[in-house]
Amino acid sequence: MVLAQVLRHPLRWLLPIQAVLLLTRLDLLPIWGDEQFTLEVVALPWSEIGSALAADIHPPLYFALLKAWMTFCLTEPIVWARLFSALTALGTTVALDRLWLRRQLPEPRVWFLALWSLSPLLLLDARMARSYTLQTLLAVLVLALAVRASERSTIRRSAVLGLTIAALLYTHYLPGIAIGVVAIVAVARNSWRTAIGVALFALVAYLPWLPILVDGLGQAVSRDVYRLAPGVPAELALRLGYWFVAFSFGEAQAWITLGCAVAISPLLLFMLFRGARAPEAAYVRYGLLAAPIGLLGTWRWVAFAFTPARLLFLLPPYLLGLATGAKTARDRYVLAGLLALNAAGVGLYFAQSNFLNLGYLVPYQELARQIEAHSPAGDTLVLVDAINGDPKPLLAALDSDYPITVARDASFADQALAELQTGRPAVVWRLGSSRNTSLGLMQRAVTDQLRSDYMLVDSKSYLPYSSLQRTLFGVFSNQEAPIAYYVTEQWQRKIAE
Repeated sequence: MVLAQVLRHPLRWLLPIQAVLLLTRLDLLPIWGDEQFTLEVVALPWSEIGSALAADIHPPLYFALLKAWMTFCLTEPIVWARLFSALTALGTTVALDRLWLRRQLPEPRVWFLALWSLSPLLLLDARMARSYTLQTLLAVLVLALAVRASERSTIRRSAVLGLTIAALLYTHYLPGIAIGVVAIVAVARNSWRTAIGVALFALVAYLPWLPILVDGLGQAVSRDVYRLAPGVPAELALRLGYWFVAFSFGEAQAWITLGCAVAISPLLLFMLFRGARAPEAAYVRYGLLAAPIGLLGTWRWVAFAFTPARLLFLLPPYLLGLATGAKTARDRYVLAGLLALNAAGVGLYFAQSNFLNLGYLVPYQELARQIEAHSPAGDTLVLVDAINGDPKPLLAALDSDYPITVARDASFADQALAELQTGRPAVVWRLGSSRNTSLGLMQRAVTDQLRSDYMLVDSKSYLPYSSLQRTLFGVFSNQEAPIAYYVTEQWQRKIAE
């Protein structure tokens, strides 16, 4: 009887579970760099938001909606901003069920909703003050509207689809381009005239922001993105592997969970292939068509560790492909095992343990409190690495009286040396990634100057690498992994003899 009710009304059972997971302890993780940027933008006056976003090449829709949402803030700003993302994720669940899953048989519908509701990746990204879940919701709407426009072409349907594509572009360029292209191609299969109309509606609606999009594409072409692996084939394998692991099992892994994941991965890929061929799996095929465009965009813009979050809008078609491809008893056992691994991933998230991307966990606000507690602002210099990390939360939390020199490019060494030699501060704090992946905080000239004039009085490591992370690091990099992800050093000027 209970099983029949679950099959008949899965959303009634699974949506509350997802809500509990998404809404519990929204303050759990520290603020990270991109979230701090979000908070700073929405704190600006309305008249300044557009220019601030244009300077950083971000489209404005998410920030405008969040700005309006923050008007009713009832708690800490970061919690309220994350709540917006979580509620958008819940709305995406309802939209998926109403627009796509009702075309499915009952069993695939239940499997999908279970996998989606317990997805560790969705849990991570939907509890961030970022636009990932709004992108996903709009992508769901665009593809559903594309199906309607291709089934029966009308000017109204073309206009609604074109405007929704523009809304997705106004939220983020990558899903707007990837999903927009796929939607227009899907409509063009039945009517080129309708597809051209959809494209024109989208173009006209997006004209005010089009120059900024073109500028962003130009920067993406010339952008130097951090690569961990020594060559293009190895980097591509790393990026695809990380993407698959995050989509299937989440971004927190221990040896035992990763071992089980490796064991069932070939079966998952086979189920995805079989699910994509099913007649009712149009949504899955749309996702697969958009995937290469999305991968190319992330390749040119972000490091491998941020690929899954930037492509969250492709998670629903992926999970639906798995659910649709489950045809045998063995397949059902595999999906049950996947659900168990997802539950483990959820547990690791709430325990803040075994994150593959430790950048999400750097306690910047705690570090700011330590600096303020142990050194006076008037005689202290803070050197912080912004090349191998994003210290915006530290800069926001630290008292503005503290002089700060931020490593962003090769000019850092000259700036830091000038501060050390002319300002001669009594205390110097140096904070940053333990790995020198580019010109930055650990430059030899700065280190030599500190060793000459200062004593290292305290050094702390944060977020130690697990044995799994150290092993994976050795596979994809020719450098030895350090002990921990983040380090802080406190230096004190030597007393002249």
